Amino acid sequence: MKKEKVGVLDIGSNSIRLVIHKIDDQKRYRQLHNLKQVARLSSHIDLDGRLTPEGFEVLKSALIQFEEIIQHHHVTKVKVAATAAIRNAVNQQDILDFIHKETSLYVRVLSGKEEAYYGYLAVVNSTSLREGITVDIGGGSTEVTYFHHRRLIYSHSFPFGALTLKNNFTGKMETDRPTPDSFIVF
Repeated sequence: MKKEKVGVLDIGSNSIRLVIHKIDDQKRYRQLHNLKQVARLSSHIDLDGRLTPEGFEVLKSALIQFEEIIQHHHVTKVKVAATAAIRNAVNQQDILDFIHKETSLYVRVLSGKEEAYYGYLAVVNSTSLREGITVDIGGGSTEVTYFHHRRLIYSHSFPFGALTLKNNFTGKMETDRPTPDSFIVF
């Protein structure tokens, strides 16, 4: 039986990650590649909530590079998920149309609830914890979950993450630093 290769491409608010696995005859997964490119898509969202032309180019460049890697490794199945930067963008459909036009990739935009659920699954499938609280701080959102007896009890996705908070306090430029008047004093 020919070994199957599958890929997962995560278009996050801060980075874009491609993980390629090989599935053996016993249906076991072995990770072959785990590649990440910092894209900071949340930093390319303008004041109107739209991905900027520069953001489109950053996205295109990264996806074309990952698509070449997918083709080089003869990956048979690819799942592509997008999170907060694209989920919250006012021009979400334009972004998805652009990706479809420029690549062969089909992108599924995860809801905040789905993003929290997948974070919970990662924790319960990679640890032996029976109960816990997870906090996943991404670039554009933060997901909090509570699980008990390894079952998800509660989850919530907040519409802010490390990049969006930084941008709110310092502005959009990478070189911007917080100033004393950036902070709220209680």
